[in-house]
Amino acid sequence: ILPGSTDRCINITILNDNIALEEKENFAVEIVMASVPSITSTAEIIITDSNGGSLNTLTKHWCSNNDICLLVATVSLEETLYRVTEAGGSVQVCVRVGSPSSGCPIASAFVVSLYTNDDDADSVTDYSAVLATLSFQPCFTLQCVTIAITDDSIPEPDESFSLILERSPGLDSRITLASSTGSVLILNDDDFLCTASGVPEVTVIVCTGNQPGSSLQCSFNGGQLHSCNAPMVLTRIVSPPGNQSVRIVSSTGEESTVSYSITTADPVTAFLPPLEIILNGGSPLVTESSVEAVFVTTRPVTGVRCFLRYDNKNDYKDCSSGRVSFTDLSPGEYVLKIYAYNQQSDSATAKIVVTI
Repeated sequence: ILPGSTDRCINITILNDNIALEEKENFAVEIVMASVPSITSTAEIIITDSNGGSLNTLTKHWCSNNDICLLVATVSLEETLYRVTEAGGSVQVCVRVGSPSSGCPIASAFVVSLYTNDDDADSVTDYSAVLATLSFQPCFTLQCVTIAITDDSIPEPDESFSLILERSPGLDSRITLASSTGSVLILNDDDFLCTASGVPEVTVIVCTGNQPGSSLQCSFNGGQLHSCNAPMVLTRIVSPPGNQSVRIVSSTGEESTVSYSITTADPVTAFLPPLEIILNGGSPLVTESSVEAVFVTTRPVTGVRCFLRYDNKNDYKDCSSGRVSFTDLSPGEYVLKIYAYNQQSDSATAKIVVTI
């Protein structure tokens, strides 16, 4: 500072980068009087990011530009197993981003993919398939996808489908996938239901809604429980005509009590085989570009639906006539599914893998 002057200016260069979402940063300028070193003055310089900033509303954490944020991030399914009942209508599947080092979210945008795949649940009859692209903006650590669940009235076993989380093309190698596969279990909520009819020598009990592999026990007119087979029970008992009652208990905890009447004139109309689908010739007819199936059912049905799955897509046709044909097919592996049902809530499914 020259004699007679009261001020002097110096220029400090501030670097203008293109990195978004930096915190306010500061440094100090200290002035020391050369002739009297004990006389000093300090000023704080605060640099505000002109590219903007964002407060993560999920974690209340200011996403800053630091090495941990930029170099380490993991992407994973929030849960590897989701459970939902048919009546639930939908299930929400979430993907979370975080850092194993600090919990700080990554400070740059990126994209991952989430899609579903059939196991024993079918994306036509049980749930709606999803192929979602999830774009994570800086500082946001959670995104969710809603998957619709079909609520039918058909007693059936619990079924599941898979969740697959995949990297998008060009995803930064510093972003890793953890827990990239999972599943959704659809819990059957249709009632365990039994019906009974008979003549003096034979009673027929038909049960639906019991879990596959479960065993049944029956008690007639308040008597002791004894073993009976599922899903159709032909029990030889000597009963006089009149009102009857049978209690049916499954090994998995379901229970049903049925009242019915026996008269000497009752026809044994319930002596029917289980509902099954039988393919003519044992397999479909496959050509260079088509699949054709001819089949019969062992009992009368209300309707039959046929589906052909290929590359996560479904072609659907009504095939109540007992014949179905899919044409103009490209080479590849296909899954033909035939689904038959009747008014008694019985159903049967045949799945056949064919290669063209």
